[in-house]
Amino acid sequence: MTSLFKISTLNKILIGFLFILITSGCVIDNDDPSSLIWDEDWLVGTWEGTTPTSVQPFGGKKIRIVFTKSHHYQTDSVQGNVIKSYFYDGTFTWDVDGTKWATTFDADNYPDPGVNTIDWQGTHMTLAKTTMNIMSIRIGDITQTDPWHSIDLDWGPFVSTSKKAPTTIELYGDIEIESNGVLERADYPPNPSSMIKLTKK
Repeated sequence: MTSLFKISTLNKILIGFLFILITSGCVIDNDDPSSLIWDEDWLVGTWEGTTPTSVQPFGGKKIRIVFTKSHHYQTDSVQGNVIKSYFYDGTFTWDVDGTKWATTFDADNYPDPGVNTIDWQGTHMTLAKTTMNIMSIRIGDITQTDPWHSIDLDWGPFVSTSKKAPTTIELYGDIEIESNGVLERADYPPNPSSMIKLTKK
């Protein structure tokens, strides 16, 4: 499994992004600095999608993620911009219509062992009157070794000016599966033709 995308690292990226916005001459918004951040339960429910056939191996594999509960992790403030982070409980299913493999993810798994976690972070950027959103999906086998799964996917930064959360997300990253001593890996770079699109059902 690749290194986890730590929240502290994301905050450094956000600070740099905020500096650009601050120096761009945006108009100050005096509204509630967290008013555009979506409700924490926007992910709760069932999301499904299929890996693109153009990316091999693992082309055409159906993924299902069921989010059952959200947990507030922390709220930060950087130069008047509110950053809210959440972790989720639920079930991740790989290859729904084939050789199905499922595992649970749990907010309590962060930061130790750091596997089987899904988090979302929303930042209200006051000067720009927008939110920036990122998600990290870290799913894998802890005890099972054959087959062994490692699914590292991310979403964002997704910039929004709407209080309405999206019903589709596009994931990039990599998936590794080792079976009978043979390791296979598929990479999904962040471009439209190779990302994994999930839709809320």
